[in-house]
Amino acid sequence: MEDRLIEIYYEVAAEGTTLQEFFDKAWAGAYGHWDRTVILQCLDRIERIVLSNIMTMQESRPRSMGHDEDALAEAEQEFNQVRTKLLNA
Repeated sequence: MEDRLIEIYYEVAAEGTTLQEFFDKAWAGAYGHWDRTVILQCLDRIERIVLSNIMTMQESRPRSMGHDEDALAEAEQEFNQVRTKLLNA
């Protein structure tokens, strides 16, 4: 189940849907019925993938780019906001 939700995320993200928009719509049933556990597991997996990609990009570039640490912190903050919203829904 979770795999299908992640596939849907990649499809709509390619069209410009943000992380928050996607999870708001998933919670509202726009992509089918998903219980909170599956949605949170999906969020966790996407977070691991995104943060890993950011860290890989950071490792492959010179540290002279001052935004490296900011990108990771911003991504973590965005995922935490989505998670908090889902947990409080």
